Amino acid sequence: MTLHNFFAAADAERSAVGVSVRVDSRLSPLYEHAVAFESWRQHLLTHRLGSGLPFWIEAQNDFLLALMHAGDGVWRSSLQSLRSFVENATGALFYQEHSVEAKMFALGSHRLSWTETKAYFDAYPREAKLSLDRMMIDSLGREYAELSRAVHGSSESYRMTASQAFPKLCSSDTSLVGKWSARANACARAIHLLYCRQLAADLVGARLPALREDVGRVLSDKDRATVLAELAVVLPEPK
Repeated sequence: MTLHNFFAAADAERSAVGVSVRVDSRLSPLYEHAVAFESWRQHLLTHRLGSGLPFWIEAQNDFLLALMHAGDGVWRSSLQSLRSFVENATGALFYQEHSVEAKMFALGSHRLSWTETKAYFDAYPREAKLSLDRMMIDSLGREYAELSRAVHGSSESYRMTASQAFPKLCSSDTSLVGKWSARANACARAIHLLYCRQLAADLVGARLPALREDVGRVLSDKDRATVLAELAVVLPEPK
């Protein structure tokens, strides 16, 4: 088989899988998260993140890549992009407050590990510890560990070639849609809550109504109630 023939066959298979996968209703809510992430950038983060902004933009791009790969049934690559999304979205807040390290990163002399990131948020100084803090940090930790299994292929369930099927570049298996959407939704939810917690002062009262509406649309009733009770931030119910 020539390279041209390989690409032609792979494109045809991916197209056929995409026709099946993209009509799955479980993907639509994930795009709503992408819309809300763009709302964060447009309404607040562009002028709020400073040296962390490039990391947020890359995080948004990672999330869209994850969604695109999912729409093609390329599940492991999608999960790899999802882990990068978590790394960059959390890194944006770290580098916002660490401009020196951001400059070192630009020079190639600083790399933020997940262990450092988690320790940073665990030790973040607050007037009072909230249950929301523990909930989102624990959630991010669980999801990052799970996504790392996919990245490193250390779990059979995340291998595209499970049961030694080869080659297997994409799949329309509905169980994989469910697994992916669960991971993607949990990661997106945790990042929304983290940003609500870190930037609550920008969201209280009548501030940034369009952003609060967009974020409220993708969070559950329970999450909106927790944000109101612990942060005094009103996230409107979906209309």
